[in-house]
Amino acid sequence: MDAHEGHGPRNPSAAIPARATDSIRRTSSIDCHWPNGLGRDVIVIGRARDLRTESRDISAVIDDASVTAEIDYQSDRKVMNISSDPSIRDLDALIGVTAGPGFRRRVSEVAPKEREARSPLHLLLDDIPVALLVAAYALNQAGRSSHADFGFRVVANQCAGWASTGTMMQAVRSTGRTPLLIGPHAPLLESSPDLLALHPLQSLPVHGTRRLRLLDVSRVGDSLLCDAMFRDSYMSDELNESVVHEYGLSAKVDENLVVTDVVASPRVLPWEECPSAALSVTKIIGQHVSDLRTFVRETLTGTSTCTHLNDLLRSLDDVVALSQHV
Repeated sequence: MDAHEGHGPRNPSAAIPARATDSIRRTSSIDCHWPNGLGRDVIVIGRARDLRTESRDISAVIDDASVTAEIDYQSDRKVMNISSDPSIRDLDALIGVTAGPGFRRRVSEVAPKEREARSPLHLLLDDIPVALLVAAYALNQAGRSSHADFGFRVVANQCAGWASTGTMMQAVRSTGRTPLLIGPHAPLLESSPDLLALHPLQSLPVHGTRRLRLLDVSRVGDSLLCDAMFRDSYMSDELNESVVHEYGLSAKVDENLVVTDVVASPRVLPWEECPSAALSVTKIIGQHVSDLRTFVRETLTGTSTCTHLNDLLRSLDDVVALSQHV
């Protein structure tokens, strides 16, 4: 598959990493598809699982969750219907809310216990806005790639890929549209010989997108080793799944849950300017993981950062909960 002009790295993971002894693995996926045609209603299906591994032969599911939502993409991405398992009493309060800026704050208000517990269900709800942005990749592939089609305003310099002098923004200024993106083929991570490596995944439909996450936490001496990754992928008309974004992350956290080391690995990114954001992750060194959601939002901004990488950094907040099982 030929790459588009000005592309970034194209080196997707070929396999899911092996589970370590005495570790816990959180995986999640959010699939989006368009049953009534592109640009209309989006169906969002999220699944997540925490798996505790004692040894190669002994493992147990600690927690799992699912979310299903219907989003009116033509009406500013408003939530039309939403349900979850486990159920949340006041989840209907999200109906009519725009799944964009402010949605995560509203989730915290509607499901404070899930937020405090840093549960798999909270991760799924928290991930809905960015999953919808990934879903707009289908519009790009259909040639409907003006910023209005994507459901958000073009804001130059909001991240490395959107730098005003960068490849994408120059194309937007000259054509009024985001250039057509061509990602590399997506190796089937779910085909791992380890049948428990990931929670069960369903096949993506044509024009469907998926945000897949993984976070492994294991103990090494007095520290915790945290290995994380995410992949955004898209299913074409020809049933070829390609990667839109993929990042890896390795971090060490001390016994007080303070970050002592972190390295990001850009694997697949759309623009040649994007990988420079990997250097920004060192800013979280010295931060308590419970502060990362706020710290990343307030501190990691502008062209030295990446919005998708920032989401991966924010997910390290879940180490607070996962560390109790290792």
